[in-house]
Amino acid sequence: MNLLTLSLIVQLCLAYGMAGIFWPDKLKECTILWFPFFPTLRTIRHTGVAALLVSVTLFVVLLGRIYQA
Repeated sequence: MNLLTLSLIVQLCLAYGMAGIFWPDKLKECTILWFPFFPTLRTIRHTGVAALLVSVTLFVVLLGRIYQA
């Protein structure tokens, strides 16, 4: 179950990161996602790249847990 949860988090980060890079203008309208700061296209793209980096990092952790077992 722990691997399934981690897999789901990886997929959500990947989807959010790709949406932030390819469609920042559509994500700009979701103001609830951008509560602490003002949503500009630059900020959304930087957040998308950060989400992709988190996704890659979690994927490496997931692979490490799979091969460890």
